[in-house]
Amino acid sequence: MKSNCACLAIAASIIVVCDVIAAQPTTWDSAIAASNPLNWYRLDETTGSAAVDYGTQGLTGTYGSGIHAPARGAAGLVGGAAEFDGDRKNIFLGGSSRDGDWTAEFILKKTGTKSSAELLRGAPLEYPSSHLKLEQYPNTGQVGFTESFIVDRVFSPAVVAPLHQFVHLVYVRDNGGMKAYLNGSLAGTSGSSVSLYRYQFGDTESESPIAVVDEIVVYGRALPAAEIAGHFRAIPEPGSLVQALFGLSLFAGARRNCLTRRVGRVE
Repeated sequence: MKSNCACLAIAASIIVVCDVIAAQPTTWDSAIAASNPLNWYRLDETTGSAAVDYGTQGLTGTYGSGIHAPARGAAGLVGGAAEFDGDRKNIFLGGSSRDGDWTAEFILKKTGTKSSAELLRGAPLEYPSSHLKLEQYPNTGQVGFTESFIVDRVFSPAVVAPLHQFVHLVYVRDNGGMKAYLNGSLAGTSGSSVSLYRYQFGDTESESPIAVVDEIVVYGRALPAAEIAGHFRAIPEPGSLVQALFGLSLFAGARRNCLTRRVGRVE
């Protein structure tokens, strides 16, 4: 009786773990949908040229081709992702600028460093324009933003996305200033700000990020801190799938043992 109970307990725990893992991506989707984004790029596509916009604006992007094409089909935390190697990779969006308050939200993993790494940006040589930077200055790794042809800025205290870890990075413009949130918490501020330009993600020249990019979300308002923290909590844990597979392996072994013991008793 004890062995049967152990098997049932293992099976029940694994079912719960698998149910939670299956639900978590939907939880992220529900949280983002409830926040009514203008643009929402899941980057799940593995074929075709379209980067589908699941936001209200329907600003479908176009993946770069040839030397400008990011690698698709990478593993993200909430589905597929696109991988940028720092060399001329981009997604063309062609969107207008967002003045006033706005929020730009990313799930990404920095896999290398460079002197300047573009996330969302305006058109080349456009003025006025802006650039959101995963890395702003050489050898600092600091997140920042640029007012084209005027000044490069960073946050205080310094905000740095760590290497080889998925992070939730959010830029917020409100009341004429900028805030950066890292993994659900306010990490840095700036008294300066920029309008958000949405010409492209990445760069067709030398300032593409070195990163796996899972989600890109844009809002036409400043998300409050509690809402940002809620989005972060909705992101699945990186090790969930591995734990699930390990649990299923344990369950299979335990089930074999239970069946062996039961057969032994019948004989």
